[in-house]
Amino acid sequence: MKTSYVVPMICVIVIAAALTQYYIGQPADLPTNETNETVLRRIELRDDFSSFIQHTNADIEKRDEIYSTIISDWLEKKHQAGFWKIHEKTLFRVLNGREPAQGFMDGCFEIKLGEVPSDIAAIDKIGSELIDYADDLAERGDGLNAYHIGHIVFVWGYDLLQRNTMLDARLQGLWMLNAGGNVMFKMLRQYPKISAKVEIDENVLLELSDHVSEIDQRWSKKLLLVRSVTPHLGDLMHIAEKDEDLTFRIEGVLRLGLFQHAAKSRGNLWKMQQLIESAQKDENILIQKAGHRAAAFSLNDAKVFQ
Repeated sequence: MKTSYVVPMICVIVIAAALTQYYIGQPADLPTNETNETVLRRIELRDDFSSFIQHTNADIEKRDEIYSTIISDWLEKKHQAGFWKIHEKTLFRVLNGREPAQGFMDGCFEIKLGEVPSDIAAIDKIGSELIDYADDLAERGDGLNAYHIGHIVFVWGYDLLQRNTMLDARLQGLWMLNAGGNVMFKMLRQYPKISAKVEIDENVLLELSDHVSEIDQRWSKKLLLVRSVTPHLGDLMHIAEKDEDLTFRIEGVLRLGLFQHAAKSRGNLWKMQQLIESAQKDENILIQKAGHRAAAFSLNDAKVFQ
């Protein structure tokens, strides 16, 4: 190749690189070890949980019996018929004991930041009421029905956690798994004869309870990364792009919409906008929705979270 051609080509390459660097500015922040491969791995419940989650006719009848009693008593005591009317479909979907479809809560609320969906708050209210009711039964010496209440909360928690993608629904499920499991374990300890009637080994339940607590701890660490008011942008972008758990990818993408307005380098801004655009074209509909919501996030919206 003639020298006369080489020099102009080199100049073009150098100019292009310079323009790219000018446009992007400093390179985007790299992720830290806080979002290593282990952290980004999807956390699965152990297979032996399934032995505790049964949707047989007998289970359904028992749950329906307690469901109707608890709900009617609760409404009468709390005078919250209006609350029940608003959330009737959601609560029935979760509380009636039938095996729910995958994603049964994912379409019940809008994908957005900053508030717990009202339907999730309603489930939390019912769950807390049931745990209180179980404690009351135990104090009155009815350990078996207290155990059944705990098991119902445990099953609902499992369904919320395992059969949904949205973070708030799954967090509620994790809480209910913990709360229901604790009631079951306490009743087995307090009333040893229950074990023969429910055919559950106390040691296995304790082991599974420890497993749920471990998941809770790992999730808590990841939540600190995605819901921090001053996140490490490299870690946040890494979660939004690479997390194996769709739940945290969705949350990461949403947070990109917020923090793109606080990017201190063009490199970070460029990378975040690229990830948001990519999310809008993702094959998963929930990631798409998160991408569209993030893209629509305005500077005024961002100020609300400051």
